[in-house]
Amino acid sequence: LPVCKKMPSGLSSPPSPLLAASDSADAGAEASSSRAASSSTAKAHGALLVAALIYSGHNILAARCLREGVSPIGFSVLRELASIALLYGWAAALEGPPSLPLRAH
Repeated sequence: LPVCKKMPSGLSSPPSPLLAASDSADAGAEASSSRAASSSTAKAHGALLVAALIYSGHNILAARCLREGVSPIGFSVLRELASIALLYGWAAALEGPPSLPLRAH
């Protein structure tokens, strides 16, 4: 948030050096916060772009497959199997392969 740096008219002495140091620390924190916000904004925009490409690609693929004679049920089954494989691969890449519990519950 912006801080008013104007001295009130009733004060005759300049602000203390401690206040000046505090103001410079605030400016550094604001710059760091600004970089973090722009980084998260860029990530959000990238995620939205990827989602838009996935949805538009799905529509093109569905139209082409259904025009070529693939049944709607068959296309849905293939789509679900492909999503299971992709999501499993993504999860395994991020967290490692799944492990089973050591004892039965």
